[in-house]
Parts: sequence; C-alpha cells; structure tokens
Amino acid sequence: MKKRVRSLVQVKVLVREPTQPRRPSWQMKLLTAGLMGALLTLAIGGIGVAVRLIVNPGSVGWVSWVIPGWDQTPLAGQAPQTLSEIRSTAAKSGFQVGNSIHLSTYPGSSRGETGFDDVLLPIYQPQSYCEPDDSPEICQKLVEVRVYRPQKTTLRLTGREPGLELLDQLAISGLEEHFVIAPLSSAGIAHHGSTRQLPLTSVTFINGESPLPGVWLHFSGDWQRGSSRMVYGQVVRYDPIRGRLQPLVTWTSPAAEIPLWQSVTGEEASLVVNQTIGLEPKFQVYQFTALGSPARPVQVTPITLAETGLDDRTYKNGLLLARNGLWSLAQKQLEASQVNQPSWTAAAQAQLDFVALHARITQTQADREWASPRQQILALLIDGQWTEALTVVKTAHTNGYTLNTLLTDPSDRLQQRIETALRVNPSSVLQQWGVLVTAVQTDRATAIEWLNKQPQELVRGQPLQELFALLETPSAPVIVASAPAVSSSPASMAMSPASALAAYQMIGTAMGRSSITPEGWIRPNPEDTLILNTNQTWYEIQVLQLQDGQQWQTLPSNRLMSSEDPNQTARSLWEMLGLTQNPEIQLMTWAGSTQPQVIQATIRAIQVQNGDVRLLAVAETHLGLDSPLLAMTPSSLSWLQPVEVLTLTHLNQQYPEWTTALLPALGQELQHAGYTLPVSETPSQTLLKELGSWSLQLADLTGDSQLEGVLSLDMSGSDAVSEVANSQANSEAMGHTQTLIFSSQGSVLYSDLGSPTQSLKAIVNLYPGNLPALIVHDTQGYRVEQWSASHQRFESSSPLIQ
Repeated sequence: MKKRVRSLVQVKVLVREPTQPRRPSWQMKLLTAGLMGALLTLAIGGIGVAVRLIVNPGSVGWVSWVIPGWDQTPLAGQAPQTLSEIRSTAAKSGFQVGNSIHLSTYPGSSRGETGFDDVLLPIYQPQSYCEPDDSPEICQKLVEVRVYRPQKTTLRLTGREPGLELLDQLAISGLEEHFVIAPLSSAGIAHHGSTRQLPLTSVTFINGESPLPGVWLHFSGDWQRGSSRMVYGQVVRYDPIRGRLQPLVTWTSPAAEIPLWQSVTGEEASLVVNQTIGLEPKFQVYQFTALGSPARPVQVTPITLAETGLDDRTYKNGLLLARNGLWSLAQKQLEASQVNQPSWTAAAQAQLDFVALHARITQTQADREWASPRQQILALLIDGQWTEALTVVKTAHTNGYTLNTLLTDPSDRLQQRIETALRVNPSSVLQQWGVLVTAVQTDRATAIEWLNKQPQELVRGQPLQELFALLETPSAPVIVASAPAVSSSPASMAMSPASALAAYQMIGTAMGRSSITPEGWIRPNPEDTLILNTNQTWYEIQVLQLQDGQQWQTLPSNRLMSSEDPNQTARSLWEMLGLTQNPEIQLMTWAGSTQPQVIQATIRAIQVQNGDVRLLAVAETHLGLDSPLLAMTPSSLSWLQPVEVLTLTHLNQQYPEWTTALLPALGQELQHAGYTLPVSETPSQTLLKELGSWSLQLADLTGDSQLEGVLSLDMSGSDAVSEVANSQANSEAMGHTQTLIFSSQGSVLYSDLGSPTQSLKAIVNLYPGNLPALIVHDTQGYRVEQWSASHQRFESSSPLIQ
C-alpha cells in the first residue's frame, strides 16, 4: 500500500499592526468649545429677547433695524404712569420734572397726525449753589428728556389722570466750556476755557419751516462773563412716527441768538448759527438730509470753505479770500468762476451762497454812515474797499486823529487780509495798506523792508512819503480866532501839539449858577454879552484834568500859574482845546438814581486863575443849583466793564480761597459801620448764608494783573440787609448804594460803607494805558481817584472843588 505523501503549502498571512486612535488637537478643542458656548449664549439670549418681546416689546429697539415701525411701541419697562406719579418718582431720586411740552403746540402740527398728543418732559437736577430767588434756568441743569404718549384706552375712571407710556428718553450732559467760548477765544476776547461741562437749561421749538418732517428742538444754555454773553445748545429731532429722539448737532452763538431756519442755498431751509462778533460777520450753516435708515434717519452736513475738487484757479482764489474774511471780493471771484466753469457743482453753489450770506452783511456795514471814523475804516476794510478806506484815513488824519487810534483792529487780522488780497490781485493801494499796517505794528524801517520784498514794488516816491506823513502826530488844525495865539505861552508849553485835536478831553465839576459876572470871563467872540435865553441855565465848570493826546494832566498846573498874563493864557488854551470848533460838553448827575442823568451844554467862556481852569457853559435843561455835577467831554471816558460778575455764593463755589479771606473783612466793615451781625460760632458761614445773593464784580483796578472785587450794596432795598439790623448811626447811609472794593487776598481797598455823604458813582477807563478811575461823590462834589502803587490806596491828586 502506497503511502500518501502530504505536500506542504506555505501561506503567508499579512497582519497589520493596530494603530492608536488620533487625538484631536488643542485648537480643535478650543474651536469646539467656542462654538458650543456661542450656541448656548445665543440660545439663552434668544430666550431673554423672547421674554422681553412678550413683556415689553418696545424695549428691544434694535428690532426696528430689521422691521421698520417696530419701535413705535413704548420703551419703558414699567407700567404706564400718570404725570403725578412721574413727578413723585423723579423727586425721590433728587430730580425735578419741568413743565410739560405738548407736541400739539409745535408749529404746523395738526390733529390726527401720529405723535400729535405726545408729551415731552424735561428732567432737571437742582444745583447746589442755587439761591431761593434764582430762576430754574440758573439753578437747574437739564439731565434728561423723555417723550410720553397718552395710553390708549376706552375706559378711564372719572377724575383720574391719563396714563403715559414712555416712548424714548435721552440723557443730556451739557457742552464743554472750551467749545462754547471758542469764537471768543479765536477773536482774542476770552481765554480758551476748560473741559468743564456747561449745563443746558431750557427746551424750545425751532420755529420756521424745517427741511424735514418731525419736531425740531433746541436744548440751550447761557454763559456770561462781564460784557460777553454766549448762547449755546444742541439740535434734537423727534420723529413721531418712530417715537425716537435723535441728537444732531451742537452750536454756540457769541451774538447770543438762537439758530433759525433760513433759506441759504437750494430749495430746502438750512439751520443758520450767528457767530458774528463786532463788525466781523460769521455764520455756521447746516444742511439736513434724510437717509431713510431707521438707525440713522438724518444726516447733518455743514457748509465749509474746503475745496470741492474744481480745478479752477479763480474758484480757489475765491475760497482763499473767504477764509480770510474778504467776503465781497470772494463772492466776485466765485461768481466769475461759475460763469466760466462748465462743471459747476451743487457743493460749489452752496459755497457761493454761503459767501454771499456774509458779503451782504459786510456790504451793508460799509455803506452805512458811522459816527466814528475808526468804525467807518474798519467796515470798509472788511468789505475790501481799500481805496475808500484810505481816503477816510487821510481825512481823519487831517482832522487830528492818529493812525494808532484809527487802526485798532487786531493788526494780525488786518495784515492777513492785506497779504491774502495781494496774493490774488496785487495793486498799489494794497501795498500802501501793507506799508501803513506794518509801520503801525513795528516801525518805518520794517515797513520799507516789507515793501522791498514784494514781487513788484508799486509804491515809491511821493506816494510813499505821503503815507509816512500819516504816521506823524497830526498838527493843530488852522483856527481863525478873534485873539492872537501866543506860541510861547505857558498853556502851549503845558500841552503837546496833539492836544489841538477837535476831540479834546477833560473832566471837571459843574455847579449851576443863577447869575454870573461877565467881567473876568474870556470870550472867543467879544460880541458875546453872556446873556441867557429863556429856559437856559449857567453852569460854572472847574476843570480837574486835561488830556493832551498822550496823557492826563492834573490841574492846578504850575506852568499855568507861571503865566504873567492869565487872560492871554486863557485865550491860547481855548484854541489849544479846540473849543472854537467843538464847544460841547456833557453834564451828569446820579442824584436819586443808580443811572446817570446826562444833559448837553455849550461852553461860552473860559477863565484861568492861579493855575486853575474854569469854563462857563449854558444848558437848556436845569438840574438844580445845589448839587455839583460831573462835567466831561463826550470822549473823555468809558465805563469799565467787569471781567466777571458773581454772587458771593457763586464766588464761594468757584474761588473758595477768595471767599475765605473776604468774608471776615466784610464782617468787620459791617460792624465798623454800625451793623449788628447775627451771633454764630461760624460767623463767615452765617454771613455767606445771609448775604450770599449779593453780587461781586471782578475787574483789575490796580494794574497788577490780579482781579479786585467790587461789592455794591443797595442798603435801602436789600432783603438780606433786613437780617442785619442797622443802627441809628448808619441810618442816613441807607438811602444810597454803598461800595466796598476787596483785593483777592481779602484786604479792603476802598469803602464808603456807613458814610452818609460819600459814594462811589462809577468806575471808568480814562484813556488807553491808564489805570481805571473811581468817580467818587461827596458833599464837595465829584473827584477822580486812581490806585497809587507807592501808597497802596486809591487817591486823588487834587479835589475837584477847592
């Protein structure tokens, strides 16, 4: 039997080694976690939004971006409230609700329109420095404005106020001081201001035809320092369809005018903000355009003088002239460009209309008659009427005015105008103005150097010499006198040639006279018999000070005393003062009034005795013979304007260190004058509480660049004084205003408190470069007192009445 042979078959089995599973990277884990967190947040947020949509749909305002009209529903997260409940809730939080502003009273609104019944409520926060008598506009600031809509219901209980649903609310923060006073800072009138918030205090409608539908509002405030006053605010539009308030633009006006709608360019009205200061017109013009977006329904575009892309030299020159205040010349350039420019744009047209708005003002100012040649010259220069302005300068110089007096406009602004006009259209008259202004700023050599640097020298020879002649002090005008002038007389020695101006200046005291003795009075016309007409009165004036064009000279004068012939001196002095040309003088009194009564008088004769100068004048009005009057030429002085006026309470808020030093000194003065002060452990605080409403005027009276405080007390009618019992000793002083002047360290520099006979009537500027002067009245008349740095007090060099 055969054996079975088994064959061996080799089989190779390939077995793959199992691998470890790949772990996710940390980036993938982070991404996964982020997605899961976002989904979870979205889910929770969706639930929250769903709950808010169910409870108060109006509180989800962003839905209106997707679904227009959604946000017409109330915004409040609470049930509707009555007006009384709203006031009560605000009061608990320390706020006050102002008077309701019913939008049905908005001009042009009609019943049946959406929002006709809406009510706007201003919310105020009382200020800590409020006085009991202060108006809400002074002692409260606007912090919020809300819009309510009466609740729609068919059932209302009798006698119950309607419920109001809150549609929208807008927080108000005020405007920063540096923005508000920026126009004054640019004009060099005020400092640059701080970042402190100036409050908005009132809400008013913007009257006129607006460019877009809606209710247009001004939220405004008021700022005042001395004679400078600003009105500032914010424009807010209320959309009654959406029930939303939209703040649009902030504004400030040194002209203290609320902006108005005005047709400036195109068919739609623009908002015009008046920022004019003095003779310099300046307006801001804003155009409003509807965008159709619920998130941003209105766009505000100011008209500016930036170039709009027109490649035209005439157009660019026009904008250059406008940016430098030469509006009429700019208008001519832009109109020329419009004619020759086929691609004239709407933006360029808006600029032309903007320039024309300013040019109308400058042209009107240049065409009117001004009492002062300085104002006439400035008006002509602003309007670019160079030749006419130069003619007025020459005429005024002939009449005795100096160039420094005539060109009192800030020199850099005037020089800038001239340089700009020369760039656009060089001319001989422009170069003449450049020479004059440069010479006034610096000197004659610098003016010649400036002229030599001009690309084309158009002024030389005789015209140049005539210009330099204007820089000289004007000589006395030729006067035909009845008596010969003596050039070597003491009067001519005492006064410089500039005193021969027609606009001479002097100050003195006048007393009414029932009769006079003609002998001894020097008359320019020997035929003048010094006889009065019916209803005329004589006034004898004793001159205290004379202005010789450079400085005041106090009388009696030693040089006048040295004259051997007083009559001849009087004749010469009459001519030197220009009394033949202008014999007018003003007489004033403060009798029984805080405002002076002023009458005009005419000087008829002059007298010089022992260095004193006396004038004899006649007036149509009779102010009495018993009380002395203040006499002065019309241009002798100007009333001093304080830098700032604050109550003692406000002073304590802004300058607490000053109040700390002032109050003890004030208390001592009151006690010395016989007033009984309330007994208190904290007398200064008690005094501040009782007298905090008294006003303090701040001004530099001593020339040390530090402000002094002038406190005027009307003792006869002050409610505060009723709390400070007066004694018999000062009862006679209660009939007139009394004054104290304090330094910033609290020292008393002047006081007539308790004096029954002396009172400060006015604080005046005598002449540029001089310290302010006090006009003080007592039983002997008026006197002028100025600060003496050496004696550290106000004093008079001589009394007005001997």
